[in-house]
Amino acid sequence: MSKIGLFYASSTGNTELIANKIKETMSGADIELHNVADYSEDAMDQYEFIIIRVSTWGEGDLQDDWEDYLPNINKTDFSSKTVALFGLGLSKLLRTL
Repeated sequence: MSKIGLFYASSTGNTELIANKIKETMSGADIELHNVADYSEDAMDQYEFIIIRVSTWGEGDLQDDWEDYLPNINKTDFSSKTVALFGLGLSKLLRTL
């Protein structure tokens, strides 16, 4: 089975907690966790399967570490990768809907 790279960033620890829960829940899969604050621009290149876990901050702003890592994502060739993207947050938006 191919390794899965799960990339996240966490200011308060909530996103990291959820990333660990995902790894625990999918215990049959070979998932490697990566806090984007600690990784270089080519970190996603080694994976065929990628989970990108994002959170919002304030009124829907991108979390700081993801904002810093965003230029690296633009350099990644995703054409041969399967990517899942999901996030936490937007509670203010959801309350208004």
